[in-house]
Parts: sequence; structure tokens; C-alpha cells
Amino acid sequence: MNNTTLFLSIKNILIKYNSNFESIPIQENINIVNKAFNNNIIVILTSSRNLKFKNIIKTELEIFNIKYTHIIMEIPEGPRLLINYNGQLNNLNNSYAITLDSSNIIHELDKILLDKIIN
Repeated sequence: MNNTTLFLSIKNILIKYNSNFESIPIQENINIVNKAFNNNIIVILTSSRNLKFKNIIKTELEIFNIKYTHIIMEIPEGPRLLINYNGQLNNLNNSYAITLDSSNIIHELDKILLDKIIN
């Protein structure tokens, strides 16, 4: 059983928005997230948008076939801290944090997620 949880932002990681506010899927990243989901990884998507936009976001995720477990709304853009209890993992590193720009997400996510967790 895989107990891994993946937190990631929707904006600029899975979907880009152009100047006309049209949504554009980032298919390579979507494929990796869907592979993680299909390997029983919990996928938690985050958005800074107001809760009133949740149904619009859920529709976009469905249209682009983005698989996820939960969505957390109204998380302001800015620093994020993850504090994780090591518990019964025999002092293994069980937290990974990366800050990415859209040009290197696919390579870093693939390296961390697929190489260390899925495969």
C-alpha cells in the first residue's frame, strides 16, 4: 500500500491561463500526476482562487482528465511550510519539497516522484 501524498498547485503546474483567461493544459505534467494517482498516491491540488470558483476548477480538471483526490482552495500564493512527522519510517526522509518554475516542472517532478516513489 502506498501512503504517499502529493501536494501541487494547479496554476502553471497543470493548467496555464493565457491573457484571455483561457485555460491551457500542461499535458506532460498531467500525465505524471495521473500516473501517480493511478499508483495509489493521494493527489491534493491547491488553488489560491476563492471557493466560489471551485466548480469551475473541477470542470476544468474533468475536461483535461486530471485525476486528483482533494482540492484545497483559497491558499494564498507565497511561502508554504510542510511539517511532517517521521514516525515509524525508521528515520527515512519522508518529505520532499521543491520550488519550480514552469520550464523545469516535468523533469523535477518526474525525477522526484517517479524515480523515488512510484518505481
